[in-house]
Amino acid sequence: MEGMTLFIFHVIVVGILIAVTAFIAYNAGKNKGRFISEGQDNRNVQRK
Repeated sequence: MEGMTLFIFHVIVVGILIAVTAFIAYNAGKNKGRFISEGQDNRNVQRK
């Protein structure tokens, strides 16, 4: 029983770490995309 509890604990902890990492990566990618689109908008304005 002790081994099963330890296994479940590790599965939960690893799942939380993956979720937090995915959340951080998603937000970082979203911000990078926003900066790229802002740069394109600025270039389009300069051409006009």
